[in-house]
Amino acid sequence: MNIGINAPIVALCCLIGLNYNSLATTPILSEYSASNKIWIAAAEGKVSPLELETYVSAADTNIMLKANDGDMLVKGAHWATIDPEDLELKERSLKLKRKQTNLALDQVEFKIQEDLKSLNEKIISLQNKVRQLKRILASDNLSKSLKSKCESTIELSYEKIKRLEELISTEHIELIEEVEREDLKIQLLTAEKAYKKQYEKSVLLAPFDGEINLSNLKELQRDDDPSLHELRAGDLYATIADDSDYIVTIDKDLPIFSISDKNKICIKFEAGTRSKLIEGSYLSEISKAYNGGIFKSYTFIIDTEFKELTRSFSGQSRTILIYYNLGKQCYIVPKSDLALLAPKILKSSGWRGVVKKLYPDAALVLAGSETLAISIVNDGN
Repeated sequence: MNIGINAPIVALCCLIGLNYNSLATTPILSEYSASNKIWIAAAEGKVSPLELETYVSAADTNIMLKANDGDMLVKGAHWATIDPEDLELKERSLKLKRKQTNLALDQVEFKIQEDLKSLNEKIISLQNKVRQLKRILASDNLSKSLKSKCESTIELSYEKIKRLEELISTEHIELIEEVEREDLKIQLLTAEKAYKKQYEKSVLLAPFDGEINLSNLKELQRDDDPSLHELRAGDLYATIADDSDYIVTIDKDLPIFSISDKNKICIKFEAGTRSKLIEGSYLSEISKAYNGGIFKSYTFIIDTEFKELTRSFSGQSRTILIYYNLGKQCYIVPKSDLALLAPKILKSSGWRGVVKKLYPDAALVLAGSETLAISIVNDGN
C-alpha cells in the first residue's frame, strides 16, 4: 500500500541520483526503530465529549430551571421549562377545550332531535298549506290565473316536502351525527397536537446521561421572579455533555479514509507538550448532504487511559496526527534515507521496487507521507 506524495523526491533523484548512488551506502534496517504504526497525514480535528447537546434561545423569552449548574442528569430528566407562563395558559386552554368538546358531544343528539322537530313542523305546515290550496281549487268560481297560481304553489310545496323528508331520513340523520361528532373530535385532536408540539419545545429533557453547564445563566436571573431567567434570541444558555468518553472529529476527507478497514486507522495529538501524546481509535464515519454534495466527517474515540488528560482540551481544535496500524512490528525508515540510492527504480517501480532492490530479504508493508514501513520476510513478526 502506498499512501503519500513521492513526486518531489523522485524529481530530486532524477537530478542528482547518478552521482550520489555511486557513493551512498544502504542503511542497515535494524538501526531504525520498529513500530506497529506509521504516520500517514495530519489534519485539524475538534476534541469534544462523546455526546454534547447545546441549547440556543430561538427568541426573547424566559426559562425556569429545575437543575443547577454542574448537576449530573439522567436521560429524560426534566431540567428546565421555556416560557412556563405561556405553557401554563396553553395547558389551561386545552383542558377547557376538552370540557367544551365533551359537552358538545353530549349535545349532538339533542341538537339533532331539535332540528328534526323543526323540520317536521315545517313539513306539517306545508302539508296544511297544500290542503288549504286544494280546497280553494275545488271552488267553481275560481279565476283561471288564481287557479294556475294555486297549482304552481302546490307543486312547489310538494317539492319542499320531499326535500325535507330526505333530511329527516334515518340515513341522513346518522350521517349528520357522524359528521358533527367527527368534526368535534378533529378540532380537539388538532388542539392536543398543537399543545404537544409546544410542550416538547418548552419542556427540556436531558437527551442522555450527562453533566449540565448553566454558567451563562448566572447573570440573567429576573429581579421580580428569581425562579425565572431572561433569555435573548441567540443566547447560548446551556450545554449537556456526556464526558464518559471523548472523541476527535476530523472534517477533512483524506485518502487514508478511503480504505475498507478503517479500524486500522488511529490518531495521536500532543497533550500540551511534545513529551506526551494522546491516542485514539477509529469510531465512525458520518455523511451529510451539504450544498448539493456529500460532506463526510470521521470520528475517533480517545483511548480510556488518556480520558482525564483529554478533558482539558474539550472544545478545542488540535493538530491530529493520523496513523495506520500495520498489524505487526516494522522498521520505520525515512523516505529521504533511501530516495537517492535507487532513483531510476523509484521512478519506474516506486517504493516497493526500491525496497526490493536495497533489501532483498525485506518487503514494503506501507509507504506513508514521509516514511516507509519495512518488514523482514519470514522474521517471525
